Amino acid sequence: MSRYERAFSSRTLATHLAEADAERARWGSPVNAGEWRWAHNLADEALEAYTKALGWTRVALCPHCHKPTLLALDLDALDRPAWRAFFQGPAPRACAHYIGTTGAVDLLGLDPGELSFELHLGPSRPYVLPDLLEREEDIRGVLARASVEPGHAVYTVSYYAAPLPPRSLRPPPWPAGALPYETLSGPGWHLPSRVRDFDVARWLHGDRVQWFDAEGGRLLRGECPLLPEEAITAAHIMDQVLMPTRPRTLSS
Repeated sequence: MSRYERAFSSRTLATHLAEADAERARWGSPVNAGEWRWAHNLADEALEAYTKALGWTRVALCPHCHKPTLLALDLDALDRPAWRAFFQGPAPRACAHYIGTTGAVDLLGLDPGELSFELHLGPSRPYVLPDLLEREEDIRGVLARASVEPGHAVYTVSYYAAPLPPRSLRPPPWPAGALPYETLSGPGWHLPSRVRDFDVARWLHGDRVQWFDAEGGRLLRGECPLLPEEAITAAHIMDQVLMPTRPRTLSS
C-alpha cells in the first residue's frame, strides 16, 4: 500500500477513535449502547485496515541461517497508530531462531508532530541485553538503524538463538513496549525491567553482536557507522514517554 493510502487509513482511524471517545464521554448521561458499539466497531475496522497497510522493514539477517527479519513499521511519521503505546501490530516475519527485537528512537531534535496518543519510544540510544548475550546458549544480536520522517533515527537490536531460550527470557514486542498476558481476572500487561548495556560498540567487537548493512544486505562486525558519535549521557538512557499534545477530534 502506498504512503498516501497509509496516511488516509491513519486519519480514518483517528476519526473513528474520536467518535468512540465522544460516546464514552457521554457515559455520565444516558448512554446509547448501540451508538457506542457502532463507534467502536468503526474504530476496530479502521485499525484493521491501517494494520494491514503497514509496510515491512527488513531489520536484520539471522546470524544462524541468514534469513531476513521484517518488522511492520510505519516509517512515515511517529504520530501514527503503529507507534502508539501497546499497539499490537502483525507478528514479525522471521525464521525459527528469532527471539525478539528491542528498540530505541533518537528524535535528533526534530518535532514528532502533534500527538493524539501516548508514545513509549524507549531510550534514545541503542542497547543490548546482557542477560541474553551472556547465557551459555549461542544467542546473538543484530544491530540495525532505520529512519522515520522527518529524520528521526530508529535503532533495533534483534536476537537469535539455536536452540531458543525459555519464553520468559524473550524481550516484549517492540515498539508496543509490553507483553500481554491473561490472568483469572482478565488481560494484563507485563512490563519487564531488565539490565541494559549501552556500550554497544564493545559488543560489536566480540562474537555475540553484529550490525546489519541494509544497503549491502550483509552482517558485519567491528566498527559500526550506525552508532551515534556523541558520548552517552544520563538523558540518553532514560525511557522516553511522550504524552498527547492534543485530543483526538473528529477532524483528525
